[in-house]
Amino acid sequence: HLVNVFVNVTDANGAPVGGLTKDDFVLTEDGVPQKISYFDRETNMPLSMVLAIDTSGSVRKDTGVEVHAAKQFLRGMLRPQDRLDLLDFNSTVREVVPFTADLRHLEWGLDNMDFGPATALYDAIYLGSQNLAPHQGRKVLVVISDGGNTAGDTNFPQALDEAIRSEVMVYSLIDLPIMNDAG
Repeated sequence: HLVNVFVNVTDANGAPVGGLTKDDFVLTEDGVPQKISYFDRETNMPLSMVLAIDTSGSVRKDTGVEVHAAKQFLRGMLRPQDRLDLLDFNSTVREVVPFTADLRHLEWGLDNMDFGPATALYDAIYLGSQNLAPHQGRKVLVVISDGGNTAGDTNFPQALDEAIRSEVMVYSLIDLPIMNDAG
């Protein structure tokens, strides 16, 4: 049985590392080396992505900047074969726009997010991973938040387990205030 293993390789500074071959990798399962039967750089494979945006009270002041950045990200990244699901999360998680490649619908969703007082971060990771689970190919969850989990029914181990089971790569963008004296 073939199992897809998607990887992103970065250096110590977080920059992507290119030019790797099958010989640069060792794959093990429960400590037992496994044969890499097929190795390829799949840039044309469709991408299924969930964009989960924190809309709790603490990020309200940054919403305009985040929405603008998210729109630019979608315009630069989304290809016709890709699908994106937009979630907002505060005290609860809500699917704003289901999987689509329709940029205008996604931009509408970014302009129509709901706000609330708390941050159900782990619920967003769990539900975003569940939404991605039935999709084939590359599955990515991008989470934009400013902090920790303050609401919801899911704990960190449950959220992590669902992401792993669903074969989802999780990327977090942390929105932190920068003080004037930070340099």
